[in-house]
Parts: sequence; structure tokens; C-alpha cells
Amino acid sequence: MNLPSILRSGADVGPKAARDLVLCLDRVEQQWAGAIAWIGYWNRWPRRGGLVTMLLIFGAVGAISSALELPPPPSVLRPTPEPMSPPAWDVFLPPVDQAVPVWGVPAIAEWTRTGAPDDSLILTGDLLSNFAAPDEGKDSEFLVYGQTTVNDSIQAPALIQRLDGLKAAITLPTLLPAWSMYFIWPKNSNGYGSPVTINQTELWWLNPDDKVTRNERVSLYGRNLSHGGGTTASWIYVKPAGAAGQWVAPTSVNPYRVEFSVPASLSNGTYEVWVHNGHGGSYGWSGPLSLTVTDAYQWNGSIFDVRNYGATGDGVTDDADAINAANSAAGNYRDLTGLHPTLYFPAGTYLMRYGVGLEHDFRYLGDGRDLTIFRCHANFNQPVRQGDPIGGKLGLLIGNGGYLHDVEVRGLALDATSNFRDEGQDGWALNGGWDSGSDVHLSDLRIKVGNPGGCASTHQTKRLSVVGCEFVGGEFFLYRDYGVEIRNCTFLNANYQITSIHELTASNFSITDCRFQDLDLLSRAGRGQGRLLSGNTNQGAQYHAYVGDNVTVNLGSDPGDNGGEQIICEGTLNTFDGGSPTIAQPDSITFNDKLTTDYRRVAATAVITAGKGLGQYRLVTGSDGDRTITVSPNWNVTPDASSAVLIEAGTFQWAIYRNTFDGKSHYASDYTAMSAIQPAGGCYDWIGDNNIITNMRTALYVAAVQDFVSLKKRIHPCFFHLYSNNVIQSCYRGIYAGCGSTGNATLDPGTGFIGTIFRNNRLTDLSTVGVGETTFQTTGPTTAGCPLDMTLFEHNLFTNLPQGFDCDVAGPARVKNTILYKNVFQLGTAAFANSFGIKIAATTITPVLMQNIWIGFAATFSGTASSGEIAEAGKPVEAPKGIRVQLWNY
Repeated sequence: MNLPSILRSGADVGPKAARDLVLCLDRVEQQWAGAIAWIGYWNRWPRRGGLVTMLLIFGAVGAISSALELPPPPSVLRPTPEPMSPPAWDVFLPPVDQAVPVWGVPAIAEWTRTGAPDDSLILTGDLLSNFAAPDEGKDSEFLVYGQTTVNDSIQAPALIQRLDGLKAAITLPTLLPAWSMYFIWPKNSNGYGSPVTINQTELWWLNPDDKVTRNERVSLYGRNLSHGGGTTASWIYVKPAGAAGQWVAPTSVNPYRVEFSVPASLSNGTYEVWVHNGHGGSYGWSGPLSLTVTDAYQWNGSIFDVRNYGATGDGVTDDADAINAANSAAGNYRDLTGLHPTLYFPAGTYLMRYGVGLEHDFRYLGDGRDLTIFRCHANFNQPVRQGDPIGGKLGLLIGNGGYLHDVEVRGLALDATSNFRDEGQDGWALNGGWDSGSDVHLSDLRIKVGNPGGCASTHQTKRLSVVGCEFVGGEFFLYRDYGVEIRNCTFLNANYQITSIHELTASNFSITDCRFQDLDLLSRAGRGQGRLLSGNTNQGAQYHAYVGDNVTVNLGSDPGDNGGEQIICEGTLNTFDGGSPTIAQPDSITFNDKLTTDYRRVAATAVITAGKGLGQYRLVTGSDGDRTITVSPNWNVTPDASSAVLIEAGTFQWAIYRNTFDGKSHYASDYTAMSAIQPAGGCYDWIGDNNIITNMRTALYVAAVQDFVSLKKRIHPCFFHLYSNNVIQSCYRGIYAGCGSTGNATLDPGTGFIGTIFRNNRLTDLSTVGVGETTFQTTGPTTAGCPLDMTLFEHNLFTNLPQGFDCDVAGPARVKNTILYKNVFQLGTAAFANSFGIKIAATTITPVLMQNIWIGFAATFSGTASSGEIAEAGKPVEAPKGIRVQLWNY
């Protein structure tokens, strides 16, 4: 028996010391075993000769033997004090010391955050190679470490699919343990830089964050939150600052949302919330986010029955004056007592000549949306009607300015389908005209309108919950709201409304377990234009959205209409500022030109579209009002004068998970813009995972578009998106990636795409093409622009389609470094005439094809690439022809 086995048998040593010693000794045992395993691994790859193969083998052995000299991550956050690791967690003891990386080693700026063995990642960085073309990449390496048990640690170089200046595509070794957290160290001729992590827990936001009471449900949102990317295990640790805390069992789990109930044992106060997915040991924590526990909010005041103030609810009498008298009486009572009253509406139909002004610290309570109904009187809101306290303002319930807080509206129907006049004002049945608000709760409401303007609007509300409601015939408008939960609601589209939910600069919001469909398919008045969620950022940056477990049914626009994008966010309306820095610090940038926007008042993002630091985006946290902005968090790679920095109203970190998106059956015969997910410029770090998509014109449409409004017409990019595990069936086309300019003939509009990955998707029964990459320009810039760069397609299955992959890009625009790795394209039962597997245009630069399978097409390859290596099944193919480029790590 070896020493590690003896220690495992129960020697009398302390548990932590024994565990650490076992892992240390096991690591020694694994060194040569790992090297031998890698000999077998590398021998499976195509060889350039025995000498190169032996060098690769000894390189792997050398990497293992020098493991303890590798630099650590630049920062590691963990609870203080850190609790003992649960038994179900992975073992993870990466070979790091405390040495600071030497000068001149590479640094990674941005990267794909999720991956498994044989998955590929896109990354950008600085000094990835110290060699110039044609020897670029000769010194480059990306060393990967993974571990889940004491016996399975692996450390080996990744396969480099493409290295191009500041960016690279790499593939994780197949022998890595599945669903480990991975460290990746970049290396050039000067040595190894600091590692970045893959599959690390990322906690983005929680809702609600304060005024939480014991036993209340709290939702945590982020990425890689669950063990193994599954739906069963995650670990939540809640603690006071500087003190030990307690583990809290989750009540539901998926990779992007974890829920728990606040422990009954927690006293009032502020706590840290930490999350761990079980991978990565002490390196795998994410947090802390702040959670404030208070006593439950009590409706502890008197109940004011509107019938006691003259309301009848008979559906004939005008009850507006009586209801507002009750509302005023309850308000006076609140002001005198400090208690929180309830305005009660017994079952009945209340005709309203004008609306009710919502008050803070109030509950508005009916007997249920089928029983208590507000309806517009024939004289509803005549313009500036004498004697009406609210004058010509519209809305059955109205936020009448000011700071509205601690309000609940429950068990009512707002029926504004008749006599609902719009005299040039917002036409909302529930009109959120308050200046700002917090803790507004809507439940069991039916809001029904007879025009497409809107069912409800809310303004600048923090902690808004909308649960179990029904919206009919108009949109729900979120304006600068923060911390929004929309759950278990039904949206019945009518009046040819544009969208069900429209958000403008909203952040930290979730839409879950909702259903979206048309009210009446047989008439245009009973249909909408097919959008579930429509967003734009023309007034400021927005971030953090979760759209999960929703269902759309037969939802789309009429034939010929430019509508039907079920989730769309348009970030192409504002270019605030931009340029190259004159001074750059880890948390700030100074420009030569004076800033045109005051970022002390406007939320914005700074994104690096070229040069050093490419691909990074940051939230602008302030400015000096002159030439300098501050950002958070710090840059991973600080930009310099070579960098192009765009300041825009960006949208980042949206997770769209496990929805069913269904369009209309005319998807193949008639033009519409129907799609399931469509980020349209200014969007970074979006995730579309495990969705089912049917009957769409285009299932997934990712577009970077040039600003056509502002004077500085820059491309608003789509950077580092991941679309994986989606099932796409019966669509006109599957995936479309497009980048376009709208007209600035003197300006190269910049890079549109970096790092978008389509992985493990299943597409079948498509009318035309599986994947299309294109650029669209109404006028072309004098310099070639709009490139789609480092877009990657891997492990996807395409069946029953006449065209596999179409990259037929014409004009001055370019597509660069498109990578196809281990995809399967099969003609199947699709029409055979003129079918092709892949078409590549002359403006497609340095594409890479590796180990794809093409079945049944009339022609596998069509078109001609102008340059670059196309490798297929481990060697260059005869067609299309290209210029051979050395891949030193291949």
C-alpha cells in the first residue's frame, strides 16, 4: 500500500492536513502517469514528423514537471472565514505558486467562460505571440489544467485552431475531466501569464436584494451556477461580514438561476451571499452580493371598503368620486397613524369617469380579477374636465408623480377596451407616472385595452414584482426599472400591438413561466406583431436579464411585415463618445476630445473594438465632466493609444434559457422578421441555451449594426455570445450572423463580431440554409470594414436542409477567421438540386474547417476563399484553395 492509500485508510492526523497531504502525494504520483497519457493523446493527432511529435510529448512532460512555477490567478475571492468544503465538491489543487508573472508575458483580456473537453473557446489578449508573421504563434501555448478527484488531474496544452494577432481560438484537450473548472495559462517566448478560469461560478445579481424577510424566496442569477451544468445541485452560503455563516439549501437550480428561501434563523441585518457550483475548490466561489433581512412588511392598518364611501360596483353608476374619496380617507389615516391601510373593492364592476391615484404604503385589494372589475365610463377622462381631480390624465390606476413605494395591487381587472381616450398622452390602463419608486407588487390582475398603446407602464421602480397577471391587447412597458420579476403571467396579443413587454434601459429583470400568444388568430385586431420582449438602449446602458421557462404559441407578424422577433434588443441608436485613449489606467480612460455626454448622469458602457484590450466591455461609472471616464470592474488588459474605445448604451449579460419559441406556419413562404432571439447591436455576453425553436423565418439572428442616428456612426458590436444546446426545427433558416453599416463613407465602422460561438445545437427540417454569415451595407465605407471575426460553430448537427453553411459575402466588407469544428451537415430529405455543404466567398479571410462531416449534398464545397488555410479532417483540402498558413501548435 502506498502512502496516500495509508492516509486514506484512517491514520490519526487532522482531517484538513491529511486531505492536503493526500492530494500533494497523489499529485506526485500523477506526474508520469499524466505524461504517459499525453503521449497517447498526441499520437492520435496528425503528425508533421517524428521530431515534432516527440517535441510535443516532451513539452507536455516539461509542463507537468514545472507545474509549481506557474503564476496564480490575478485575484481570488472567497468567504472570510471560508467554510469547510462539502464532500460533494471537486478536488482542485492547481499547480500555482505566488510568483508574479514576469514582464512581457501574455495576458488574456476577454474569453468564453463555459466549456467542456473538446469544446473550443475564443479569447482576446495582449502579447499572445512575440513573433510576427509568418512565424506568429511559434511561441504561443495555452496550458490547461483540470481536476475533479485526487486521481484525475490533467495538465496539457490546448489545440490552437487559429491565432491572429490579439485573438485566438483554442480547443480544450479531450482528456480533461468533464465539468471541472479549468485554469488556462497563456504562454509566449517570455513565459506564462496569469491564468483565466472556465466554468467558474459567476453570480451577477439577486432579486430581491433588501426588504427580504424570513422564509421569503430569493432568486440568484448568473452563469455556471449549477454543478455539472445541471438542475440538481448548487451551494449557497449566507454569512454576516467577517463572521461565519450557514449553508442554505436551494429550492430550484439551473445553470443561470438558483433559488432559496431565507432561513427563519436569520435575524435582521445585512448579509453576504456566496454561491459555488462545486467545481474548483477554493477557487470556485462567486460573490459576495448583499442581502438585507428585515421584518415582514405588514398591512397593519384599517381596511377601507369603497362601498362605505358610496361606490356601488353595479356596472351602471359612476363610482370614480366615491372610490377617490375612500382613497383620500385612507391616505389621511396613513399620515396620522403611520399604519399601512388597505383599500378594498368587493366583487362588482366599477365604472370610472377618471382613475385612482396610487398612494405609497397602500394595498389595493379586490376579490380576484374575474370578480372585481374597473371599467371606463362613457365620459372617461374627457380633456381637463372640470371637477375631475386628475384632469385629462389617462389610466384607471395612476401613479400621480412623486416617489411611490410599498404598494400592492391585487385581485382586480382593469378593462379599458371602451371609452379609453388618448389625448396625446400615454395610453396606459395602469399608468406608472411616478418619478421613481420601490417595492411595487402587482398580482392577480387582468389588464385589457382596446388599443396597442399599452396595458401598463412603470417608471424607475426598484424591486417590482408582477405575478400571476394577464395582459390583453397592449404592452407592458418597463422604463428604467431595476430589479424586476415578471412570473407566471399570460400575454394575449391583440390590436396588432408591437410587443408584449417593452423595456427601455431596464436592468436586473427576469421573465419566467409566462405564456405568450394571440387573442384571436382569425382577425388582425386579435393578433399582435409577435414580439415577446422588445428592448432598446437609446437612453442608457442596461444589463442582467433572465428569460426562462416561457412559452410562445403561434406568435409572429403578418406576411410581409418587418416584425416578429420574439426577443430583440436594439442597441444601435446612440454612439455617445469614442476614440483612442491618450491616458489609460486599469479603471479609467482619458480621451483627447472633450466628452459629449455627462456620465455622472447617463449609464453607458465602454467597449474596446480594436487594438490592445480588444473585446472587453465595462460599465462606465462616472466621469470628470471633461475628458476622463471611470469604469468598473478594472480592465483585464488596459487599453493604450492603439485601442479604439466606443462609449455606447450597451446591453450585457442576458441569459435566455429553456424557453419554447413558436412562430407562424408561413415562415417559409412569406417574408417576415420572425426570429426567436435577435440581439441587434451593442450587445455583449448573451447566452441562449436549451431553447426549443420552431416555425421561424430565422431561428437565431445575431446582428451588429452601424449607428444611423448619432453623428459618430460606429458599429455597435456583438461580442462573446454563446448559443448552445438549442433545438431548432421547421424554420426557413437556422442561424444568421450579420454585420452592416448604414452609411459613413469616410469611416471604417469597426469590428462587429468577436467571440460568438454556436455549440451543440440541433437543427432539422430547414427550408434553406443551416448557417448564413453576411454583411449588409446600404452604402459602403471607403475602407473595408464591418468584419465578422472569430465566429465559431462546433458540435452542431444539421439535418434535412438543402444548404449547409453559406458565407457568400460580397463587396468591401469582410468575414475573418470563421471556424467550423466537428459539425455534421446532412442533406437528408431536403430538395437535392443545387444543394451544397459550404459556400465561401472571396472576401472570406482565413477560415478554418476541422473534422466536419458533409453528407448527401450535390457539392460539398462552393466558392473560393481568397486566403487562409482551410483544414478538414486534419489536412488541407483541395477545394476551396487557399494560402497555407503555418499553425505551430497544430
